[in-house]
Amino acid sequence: MDKAELIITALQQRIGELVSNYEIQHAILRAEITQLAEQDKEKQEALDEYSKALEQKGLDQQNYLNEKSVLHSRIQQLESDYESVKKTTTKAKP
Repeated sequence: MDKAELIITALQQRIGELVSNYEIQHAILRAEITQLAEQDKEKQEALDEYSKALEQKGLDQQNYLNEKSVLHSRIQQLESDYESVKKTTTKAKP
């Protein structure tokens, strides 16, 4: 082999090494991107789950407040009825 052929062979080998290194770095970056995308998806799922829990808690709280209001109204009605009955029975006693 003459000098030019040796240079060409050396350059081809170096190009092969550069391409190999590029492919390795590319694969590493793709793996990191995949991991980050999976982490982002997990975080989004956790946020969605937390949001649903908060929403349900809000609904539970609203249901509680509604029931409390209904019970409060019912208690007032019962107290009013009791006072009416009490007045009626008091007037009936001679």
